[in-house]
Amino acid sequence: MSYSHALVETERPARYAKQMAAHFSHKMETSWDGETGTIIFVGAGKESEDPRRAFDGTCVVTMRAEEGRLAMQLEAPEELLDRFEGVIDRHLLRFGASEGLAYTWARSAGE
Repeated sequence: MSYSHALVETERPARYAKQMAAHFSHKMETSWDGETGTIIFVGAGKESEDPRRAFDGTCVVTMRAEEGRLAMQLEAPEELLDRFEGVIDRHLLRFGASEGLAYTWARSAGE
């Protein structure tokens, strides 16, 4: 597994994490407890007719609301990191458009 991390400076970290978990809960397994949450993307194979699941493997997104920031970690096979950084970016940046959220991902190799 490989990892990608981002810290999003915001006055509303819990709001955005909750919104992300709720948004993806219709098609993915998600959780949110007020401070931490997860989104689990499970692929259905590269030949899947559902483009959202047309990949092999699993990506786990962990979100943690901290004072003044949202900490996020993606855990996935290396070949899926670009894809899911993009998925999270498109949604979170849209949800936080009025606040002008900005952040970058940093990667680290797994064990």
